[in-house]
Amino acid sequence: MSVTRSQIEDETYVPARSQQGARSSRQRRRGTGVIVGVALLRATVADPSFARAYLNLGLLLFDANDTAGSATALSKAVQLDPTLSFRIPETARPAA
Repeated sequence: MSVTRSQIEDETYVPARSQQGARSSRQRRRGTGVIVGVALLRATVADPSFARAYLNLGLLLFDANDTAGSATALSKAVQLDPTLSFRIPETARPAA
């Protein structure tokens, strides 16, 4: 599954869920999160100035309880585009 830059920038984009029948919705969400996370990581490698990819990666890592990774990605996003700081929830904001 490949995620394009326009899909990452589209705030309404929701990745297609796997139709694996017996898998629980929690397992599907975890799998989808990994796929999206890999796509976001690839997007940051392909374009290191892609602030929204860092933002979305940071939020995904925050949801996965990876506070160190989340803080790094969110800090990079705000460093690249300070206008994105308002999109970071208060609980996910990296320490100054």
